[in-house]
Amino acid sequence: MRSVAHMSTKKTKLQQLENELAELKINYKNVASNLSFTINNSLNGILIVNTSGLIVLANPTAHKLFEKNENQLIGQDFDFPFLASEKVELDIVQKNGAVIIVEMTVMDTIWNNEPCFLITLYDITDRIQSKKSLEKQKCQYQRIVETASEALCEIKEDGTIAFVNENFCKLIQTPQKKTIGNSIYNFLHREYHGYIQNHLSSPNCSYPLRFDCKIQTKTNHTKWVIVSLSLIRDDNKTISGALVMMTDITDRKNSEEALSLLASKFNHFTDHTCLAFVEITSDYKIISWNNAAEKIFGYTKSEALNQSINLIIPAEERPNTNLIFQELKSKSGGNEIKLFNQRKDEKLIYCLWMNELIRNSKGDIESVVLLIHDITKEHKRHEAIEESQKNLSAILSSIDAAVFTLDENIQISLSNKAAQRLFQYSEREFVRMPFQKLLSKNYSADFIQGILGFLTSSDNLFRNKKTQDIKAVRKNGEEFDTEVSLTKIKIFGQEKLIALLLDITERKQHQQQLMRSQRLESIGLLTSGIVHEMNDVLTPIMLSIEYLKFAAKDLDLADCLNSLETSAKHGQELIEQLLTFARGKDTTHTLLNPYRLLYDVESIIHETFPQSIKTSIEISEELWLIITHPTEFHQILMNLCINSKHAMAKGGILSIKAENMVIDENYCKQHIDAKVGPYVVIHISDTGSGIPKDHLNKIFDPFFSTKPQGQGSGLGLSTVYSLMQNHGGFMQVSSKINEGTDVSLFFPASKPKEKPLIKPIKKDQLYGNGELILVVDDEPSILSITENILKRNNYNVVTAQEGSEATAIFAQKKRSIACCIVDMMMPVMDGYATVQALQAMSPEIKVLLISGLIDTYDLKRHFEKNVSYLNKPFTAQILLHSLQKLLTA
Repeated sequence: MRSVAHMSTKKTKLQQLENELAELKINYKNVASNLSFTINNSLNGILIVNTSGLIVLANPTAHKLFEKNENQLIGQDFDFPFLASEKVELDIVQKNGAVIIVEMTVMDTIWNNEPCFLITLYDITDRIQSKKSLEKQKCQYQRIVETASEALCEIKEDGTIAFVNENFCKLIQTPQKKTIGNSIYNFLHREYHGYIQNHLSSPNCSYPLRFDCKIQTKTNHTKWVIVSLSLIRDDNKTISGALVMMTDITDRKNSEEALSLLASKFNHFTDHTCLAFVEITSDYKIISWNNAAEKIFGYTKSEALNQSINLIIPAEERPNTNLIFQELKSKSGGNEIKLFNQRKDEKLIYCLWMNELIRNSKGDIESVVLLIHDITKEHKRHEAIEESQKNLSAILSSIDAAVFTLDENIQISLSNKAAQRLFQYSEREFVRMPFQKLLSKNYSADFIQGILGFLTSSDNLFRNKKTQDIKAVRKNGEEFDTEVSLTKIKIFGQEKLIALLLDITERKQHQQQLMRSQRLESIGLLTSGIVHEMNDVLTPIMLSIEYLKFAAKDLDLADCLNSLETSAKHGQELIEQLLTFARGKDTTHTLLNPYRLLYDVESIIHETFPQSIKTSIEISEELWLIITHPTEFHQILMNLCINSKHAMAKGGILSIKAENMVIDENYCKQHIDAKVGPYVVIHISDTGSGIPKDHLNKIFDPFFSTKPQGQGSGLGLSTVYSLMQNHGGFMQVSSKINEGTDVSLFFPASKPKEKPLIKPIKKDQLYGNGELILVVDDEPSILSITENILKRNNYNVVTAQEGSEATAIFAQKKRSIACCIVDMMMPVMDGYATVQALQAMSPEIKVLLISGLIDTYDLKRHFEKNVSYLNKPFTAQILLHSLQKLLTA
């Protein structure tokens, strides 16, 4: 039994040993894998050499050091001498002739179960070269100190002299033994002690101390020397002392004082100026870098020195910079350039470079001095001013109204072309002209007082309450009606007044036409009221005359009754004319071609008018159809032709011309009775006596006549005017004394319009995304409700009550404004002028034009893109849909 148990125990131990062996194998593989990874990724060269001196493994760094691939290196003899556990410096010659110095260490190791050597190669080229350079510098320093013609000494931080050269002893006339260990301050006048003490206690000081000084010699003689003191720092950059150099300048003091002063000023300039002082070598290496350069570009002096000047020049500017430097080297004198530079934080700045070459006595280039001024703010301000000037010029040139910029003394400082045309002054004549000189004396005093009050108020818009009554004065003394509006605006950071003057002479004429129409309408209403009563009076009279004529046998009485009947009928005709004038007869109009009707009229004229009156007729064969009644049409034309006949008592030419015409929005603005659409226009012209100018406004008034008393009722042209209104048309009259009269009749033509298809509007098309919308309308109620609708539907809104205010707001916020909603009919600066001004500042701005009547043909002719329109009245849904459609176009 014990034997069986013993065997079982041995098996267990054997199993444990096998497990441990397996684990060791796994660990070995891991160690081998890690070792292989470490060797292959080591920055040092690693070789495995067997005891026969053959290389069995080399890592990538070793391949790079020996410039040999794996086939060239593995299996080769390692023919460098080496001893185990020793360090050896080896020189490896590269293919290009360069020598790499490596430090080789050798260690015993086991590789693939065989004893080998692990050789590590450290590249110490930079360290050796630095060491040699330092030793060379030390030797050079020692040689310079010993052979220097200047007096040199090294002092400790407390001023104790630690070393002197022979020239220093000669200068102060004191032996070396008595000089070393003495204080430097014992040889200098007291007034200069503070210079050295302050310099030695300034840890942040990075420049040498240089000053002229008086020293006291052993024989009590005073000498002038130049002292140059450079701080000596230890490895921790802590000041441990200073190297002092003294140059005897006693014999040259007078000339050296000027040179010293110049050097002092230069040093002060470079250290305290706001200009970056940078000096570079002929191959563009930085050798000088002042405090301002650190501040402007963000690089410290240590970071910038010995770097290429391209450190502060962005890549896209470098080709231009190289050309500039080459040009500078090829000529005498400096140059100035402006270019973008790059800071350490990669921020671009705009700088002015003032460059100058430094040459030696032989004329060879020693270096290039750069004075660099950061003009980023000035550049941006200049760009802003240029943009403001462009915007202002664009606004002024696009406005048809006269525009002036006024200073605080209400004098003109700037005017646009429209102002020069309107007032007949040149641009130079306007400068410093008192604004009141452009206004009539009857209005200027009160208006200027209003402007002065406006200047001190918080309002941004000023209009005189009696604007319609203000008259302006041209250079020739001619007065005309004007409308004036003033706006406060900032130009180049200064608050100015912008005055807009609009010639409203035509508007006055339109108002007179409107008043005339209203007057005729009032007379018509009055006439309609009395016609019925007059017919009631005339009806029994006419009936009684018929009865009396049947009953009476007396011839004389019959003649009397005939006379009464004629007079009553004349009265009846007169009432019919009054009724036609007042509201027109209930006549059914039909669609007719005026071509045949015109020739009927021409035939009547030819048969009934005197031979002394010649007739000329010119009618287009493709006249559009008009809705009329033949009798009314003949009445209109015959009334006018008869008037022409009376005006040509001695004969003349009567011309009739008919043509098609489409009237647009611009035409409607100048003719109050006109409406947009197609018309047939009939011109009736004569060469008669003409109508006096003061009678032209009265010719359509009832009972007004220029004929002798008893030869006309004065209802002819009134009836024509009324009939034309019944047709939905209008008429225009022009005349000159002794030259004739021209009457133009505008009959609306039948030209059916296609109704636009209305697509259903989705709710998600009505909401905005926070866009900023500029709304311009002179009606406060419309402005308010439009603003509320837009804000409720996720838009931001800014408003203006007229065009000049809108342009001022847009100039400040144009980068944020997504779209403008502009009313077409506004005082002073209408919708057309406003949109032209906005597009001059930003051609891509989108505009939604709103009016009660817009001619789309004329609109497209004025504005080619980014403009849509909307007719009043409109719903909120249509407004939002039109705005969304324009924004997403």
